[in-house]
Amino acid sequence: MVKENTVDILGPPQSSAPVTTTVIDIRGETAVPDHIVWSLFNTIFLNWCCLGFMAFAYSVKVRVRVGDAGGLSQEV
Repeated sequence: MVKENTVDILGPPQSSAPVTTTVIDIRGETAVPDHIVWSLFNTIFLNWCCLGFMAFAYSVKVRVRVGDAGGLSQEV
């Protein structure tokens, strides 16, 4: 047996409440966290198998690629 789906046409709202809308503002530039302070802390105090240094190196790499977020930029 095949069941057919029907769609009812809805009319205007039945209540007198005003219709509300939601506006979402999307910024063009999104901040990318680089966690350079946390990486530096790990490099100084928790440098187990050089993982702290690797974290610091990648944090600097992110900061350079995103832009001069804190004074660490390289000229191309």
